[in-house]
Amino acid sequence: MSLINDIHEVDRRTDLKAIDTAVGQLPHRLRTVLIEVHFRDRSMAEAAWVLGISPATVRARLREALHELRKALNDRDAPVPS
Repeated sequence: MSLINDIHEVDRRTDLKAIDTAVGQLPHRLRTVLIEVHFRDRSMAEAAWVLGISPATVRARLREALHELRKALNDRDAPVPS
């Protein structure tokens, strides 16, 4: 049973590394929105205020960032936040 847990841990680490790499390759304007909303757990309004952009721009950039991440991770089948 320990071997199975080890395999799952390696898979999880590989997925996290792939996600980290894909996020790092996003253009700055998309990466910052994604980080504020998904990693810092800010609302759209809070992210907009922090970044100095409108909530509509946050929504549009977040949608674009997630689309780009899905494309980048498609071959790896890594989960992408929705």
